[in-house]
Amino acid sequence: MSESNTSRLAVVTPHLSRKLQKERKRKYKSVESLLEKWQQDADYLGSQPSQEKVIEVLNSSTRTTCRYELINGLCQILLDRPYRDNSKTKVPPSLKHQLCCEFEKRFKVSGQVSWSEFSNAWTERLNDSEPPSSQTLRNFFNDPQRDSCEHWLIDGLCRVLLDCSFEEWRKEVNRQSVMRLQPIVPSLDCDITNWVGRELLVKELLSALTGDCHLLSLVGMTGIGKTALATKLMLEPELRQLLPTVKTVSFDGDFPTFELVSRTVLGDAAANSEELQKESDLLVRLTLAQLRSTPCLLVLDMLEVLLEFDGEGGHQFRDRAFGQFFDEVVRTEMPSRIIVTSQYQLPTLAEGRYPARSRAELLKGLTNTEALQLFAQWGIEATPGIELDFLKRTIAAYEGHPLALRVIAGEMREPPYNGDILSYWHEFGNEIEAVEQLQKEPGARSREDKPRLDRYSPRLKDLVKTRIESAFHRLHQSHPLACLLLCMGAVERRPIERAHWLFFIDNYDREEQICAFETLQRRFLLESEKTEHRTLYRLHPLIRRVALDNLPEIEEELSSP
Repeated sequence: MSESNTSRLAVVTPHLSRKLQKERKRKYKSVESLLEKWQQDADYLGSQPSQEKVIEVLNSSTRTTCRYELINGLCQILLDRPYRDNSKTKVPPSLKHQLCCEFEKRFKVSGQVSWSEFSNAWTERLNDSEPPSSQTLRNFFNDPQRDSCEHWLIDGLCRVLLDCSFEEWRKEVNRQSVMRLQPIVPSLDCDITNWVGRELLVKELLSALTGDCHLLSLVGMTGIGKTALATKLMLEPELRQLLPTVKTVSFDGDFPTFELVSRTVLGDAAANSEELQKESDLLVRLTLAQLRSTPCLLVLDMLEVLLEFDGEGGHQFRDRAFGQFFDEVVRTEMPSRIIVTSQYQLPTLAEGRYPARSRAELLKGLTNTEALQLFAQWGIEATPGIELDFLKRTIAAYEGHPLALRVIAGEMREPPYNGDILSYWHEFGNEIEAVEQLQKEPGARSREDKPRLDRYSPRLKDLVKTRIESAFHRLHQSHPLACLLLCMGAVERRPIERAHWLFFIDNYDREEQICAFETLQRRFLLESEKTEHRTLYRLHPLIRRVALDNLPEIEEELSSP
């Protein structure tokens, strides 16, 4: 029995009490004889409980709680299975996929599942004579929409297939997330000194953060520059002087919990306290106390991972600890400030009673002037006349979306165009014209009301994804090995070193490996993160998604030299 189980409480329902009492009367003459059996098996059941505690559980007519080892021992003796926690538990998609793959690897032979082998493995590993039915497992594994199940089921599957409890799996995921936390980096370019545009907005947001605003949320569609703007603000001398301590968290894991924030603010030692692990409310209070006592800038990136639809057109926090935390951030005075980035609007905080202490900034695309400056920094400069017109039309077609424009600039820089805007337009101008025509089509009430980026236009989202996919397929045609490297590197969810990238294609000539990697750099398909001692490389989430979609086909075609 794990140490975490022996120290926690478990729920006992009236139905379970009646079932245990019935089996006790059938198998044992008295509670004393039951306890004698417990004493014989104390090696795996734990220390024998008092007769009074056992009677209290067996005779309970209302929902109650008791120590886990007590109810688990009674279930083992009387029901021939461990205690089953029937509470619903959210299952991360990655864990479900991992369990499904491991299940098929161990128990599927020639396309058929050996349910008897699974039942034997379950019984042997868990000392449970009642494994879940084949229909229960089919329902869980085969329904892509099913993202929760009873705790006993997911915990048992973890123990049988992964040799760890569900709680241990979750803690390991959180531990690895904390270990890999790196300062967030700009999404527009690897060097923040190349920042252009949004000067007025930066001044406004700095004024808010140095004033009464406790919480600034930067929201907008993927690739629009939320993380870049957060980084720009984070590095501003005016804010650094006021808040010299900066801490960052990126919520890109499958099972983010408030523990990630508390570890970052309090440190591992405090967050690992056994008492805090049991009391999420206390963890929130101590984290808030630290932010009130010590001025700090806390940057929380990709907060959309924490949100789910509330059924009324808005969003709510999956973990109520985050709602409690943010409510208190805007309710009380504190010297610290928090910046969050999210693709979704945050829920209303503290019932909207403190509007001056929070601000939501919905990011739009770059203006023509800003985008042209950025093209120039990327090595694409247009001469007045037809070149400038073509470039402006490209910017307008994608409504100044930084990621889409960066991919276009990356293509323009590469052979055979080598920065020649007219050559690029001659070959791909029809794509821009198609976008222009699409934007003119009916579907909006008027020209002034046409879908725009600041209204989360689904049309623009589709256009940006189409642009990324087009660039991907052209990369496939011109640089197959670079395309293979892009797809294989997309399996990594975290930034990795250059050597790790090259390892994906280490069966190719060394010069070919380096050329493929540099091709991805020149086309701006790789983003770099600079730590104190090394540089790591990653893909933008949208580029990564497109690459993963194409990985099976590309890998089959090109994995052999």
